Amino acid sequence: MLRLYVIGELEVLLQKYSFELIEVYVDKLRSDDIDLQISLRVKNKNAGLDFFKDHYEVCFYLAGCNPEEVDNSIIRNEYNDFDLDVLLNMVESKLR
Repeated sequence: MLRLYVIGELEVLLQKYSFELIEVYVDKLRSDDIDLQISLRVKNKNAGLDFFKDHYEVCFYLAGCNPEEVDNSIIRNEYNDFDLDVLLNMVESKLR
């Protein structure tokens, strides 16, 4: 994921989907490991994707919700059989 981000292919891939807002950034503040974060939005529905070295997290929330609601929606996933296109298709369908 980080390699795709660094060479600019991640943004190109994300633009194939119907997201109205796409933000991709690297967060090194939480730990010594680099964390790649992607924020996506369709209307007032948002999705956050955090990619860590050993797992990734997905959350869905409405604009204006409180931080506790975001924290409660986080789903942790392992990279077993990870497919970025499958993940992005799932996110896109949930945000419609």
